[in-house]
Amino acid sequence: MSAFQHLLGQKMGQSADSAVVIIGGGPCGLMLATELGRRGVSTIALEGKSTPSRFPSANATQARTMEHYRRLGFAEKVRARGLPPDYPTDIAYFSRYTKYELARFSLPSARQARESGSGLLLCKLIPESHSAGRKSLL
Repeated sequence: MSAFQHLLGQKMGQSADSAVVIIGGGPCGLMLATELGRRGVSTIALEGKSTPSRFPSANATQARTMEHYRRLGFAEKVRARGLPPDYPTDIAYFSRYTKYELARFSLPSARQARESGSGLLLCKLIPESHSAGRKSLL
């Protein structure tokens, strides 16, 4: 039973006391509940779904989000659930699926970025010799 169903199913006259009601248990709702709770504000977060999504929609966590996670003390737990520390994170552009590579942004692995203290972005354009017989995109 979801929190919505539970709250709606309560008998008249019963109440759930809370200073703040947050609708939605997604990333924003959960972070808001966490921040308010840390400040002593009684909060209830309601989520319409009774189970986690089978196919989560997030595929990455941005640096600013990780800053919040680090401040709250669970960044390493989130990081441990992600890609292995040496997994390459390059971004590549192709003319077609499995065809010619047009450009590649070489990004450090998580381990390399943490050890160097920088997240340098290097762009490597693919030489013209690989694009023989194709018309220019520009």
